[in-house]
Amino acid sequence: MGKEHDKLAQRLADILTILNNGDSVTVVELSEKFGVSKRTIHRDLQKRFAFLPLIKEKDSYKLEPYVLGKFTQENIREFAIFSGIQGLYPSLDQKMFADILNKQVNRVLLVKGFSYEDISVHQTLFDQIATQIATHQKVRFLYKEKQRCVEPYKLLNTNGIWYLLAVENDILKTFTFTKIEAFELLNQQFIPDTDVINRIQNHQGQWFGQNEFEVILKIDILVAEYFLRRDIIPVQKIIEHSKESLTVSTMAAYDDEILRTIRYWMPHICIVSPQSLREKLLENISSYLSYAQKI
Repeated sequence: MGKEHDKLAQRLADILTILNNGDSVTVVELSEKFGVSKRTIHRDLQKRFAFLPLIKEKDSYKLEPYVLGKFTQENIREFAIFSGIQGLYPSLDQKMFADILNKQVNRVLLVKGFSYEDISVHQTLFDQIATQIATHQKVRFLYKEKQRCVEPYKLLNTNGIWYLLAVENDILKTFTFTKIEAFELLNQQFIPDTDVINRIQNHQGQWFGQNEFEVILKIDILVAEYFLRRDIIPVQKIIEHSKESLTVSTMAAYDDEILRTIRYWMPHICIVSPQSLREKLLENISSYLSYAQKI
């Protein structure tokens, strides 16, 4: 599987290089050059390169003139920023790109990220929402058995899961993409709110709601280094750092948003405030113990 993947990647890179240089290609020529079937080349050009502005003239394919020679390291840099991988590397300078793309050098690198949900069956819906966002058009759908009419602002992927950020009744909210049902396009344009856009850009988490609240947590020194190394909790602020513990604060829109993280780090983390969240966690633990005892 690994060798086949390498062959595919190399073939696509070579075809892209040829096209980027302004040359035309035919299915027959590419089939003979790479030793694969014409059907495979058709799949390369029509599906794997569907994002490219290709011109077909009789049996040959070439790129639209306006994109010729424009696949540069800057494009790669922009893609890295967009896809959220920029912070993986010490820098994204010319040498770093060369090292990553060099087969001999990149053998020393191994990056393991999140498992991303497969939303390929929802491609049409994804494209429709993206179009409505770009053209500032309202949409309507069923979510948690309730009809929603919203102003869509952004499709967000965090921790491998896709969400729709949209304003409903003047409130910015988060909707899990795969839970959206009975989607309808509305021919109703809206004017994007600058404050909403800035809030989305500056917010580190994925959940938005009407009433955000502060959560203060005390973390055992045994695991404090992980919280010091990176922001495990969104919008994490250090209040106190001693030899015994680390105290941090964060903002949350929903209880479960922060409880998921707390449950993961138990028993090395505890809730200082609010009291209501502590009580809810204790209820969760009690429910789990009752369930476990029945097994």
